[in-house]
Amino acid sequence: MRAVVLASCLFAWGCSSAVEAEAGWETLIALETDAKLGGCVVADLDPSLPGKEIAVVASTGAAYMVSHGEGGFVVEAICQLPGEMIQVAAGDLDPDHPGDELILVGAKQGGEDDGGPGVAVHAWREADGWRHQVVLEDEKLLHGVAIGELDPGHAGAEVMVAGYTHNAHLLGLSAGGWRKLAQVDVGAKAKGVAVGLGGAVVANEDGSLVALSLGEDGWACRPLARCPAPLARVTATAEEVLFCSNDGALRRHRDGETTELYRSPDRLRGAVMLEATDGSPSRQRLATASYTGEVVVLNDGEAEVVARDDGKFHHLTSGELPGLGSCLVGCGYSGRVLVIRMR
Repeated sequence: MRAVVLASCLFAWGCSSAVEAEAGWETLIALETDAKLGGCVVADLDPSLPGKEIAVVASTGAAYMVSHGEGGFVVEAICQLPGEMIQVAAGDLDPDHPGDELILVGAKQGGEDDGGPGVAVHAWREADGWRHQVVLEDEKLLHGVAIGELDPGHAGAEVMVAGYTHNAHLLGLSAGGWRKLAQVDVGAKAKGVAVGLGGAVVANEDGSLVALSLGEDGWACRPLARCPAPLARVTATAEEVLFCSNDGALRRHRDGETTELYRSPDRLRGAVMLEATDGSPSRQRLATASYTGEVVVLNDGEAEVVARDDGKFHHLTSGELPGLGSCLVGCGYSGRVLVIRMR
């Protein structure tokens, strides 16, 4: 498919305190728009800049890259698509291209709730600006995306996207371009995808959490857990899965058991695993974000509100940003990208 080139559009956004600071934490507004923001990711998108950047997608079909330097935050347009973008993932998909690339998923045209087809878009930055191309169209909305090494028969990382057709699609990029490597029925409308448990994990709207794995007979789907509410965000490692749902619960699945770790009075839209501040492998720090407008960090099960916004959160991630260190990055209905760090 033909790549579309978008000339770089830059504007500066100075660091400023957000709605309300919590004790011991600092919240900065990295970007403020008039649109609902769907998902965000931290990755090395522009190797000419130090460190990593933030990518974020919006209900308007716009996508932005936000970098941080001595002058504050700088925002660059990535692309403008005809449909609402829901989620975004980053990874090194093309070994001949320096830095990470993006896969955006959402509606081909119009909004998330319009009932139209879905789309997955590959976006990457060249020296003269951003390029993007459609890599998959589906009959219904695509809602989840993850990037990782999932197929040993294909060189490099692959992409898994999933959505409302009940199918997960495994995509690979090679010298001949993009191709579909596999398609797996996940049993329900898919809302989130993560790489982990030796394959992939999918969080579904019917409350089911399923694992996808590649065996001698191809890809197979097996149930992990069933919850009483639609699932939302999910992340995973080789041993465990962290996921949240519309009933406000943050849950962990490990060794065949599912445990509730935290409950909010409203929907959760974050499932983030963080390193312990003291570097101890025996301690675990988790983070989540809620429709209440709160970002919560759990230190060994103790919940602490670390940031607030005046709109519902739609996604939460984490990463190292130049000059700021290890940060949480959240976005949502307020149209803001918030960067949260310990003082």
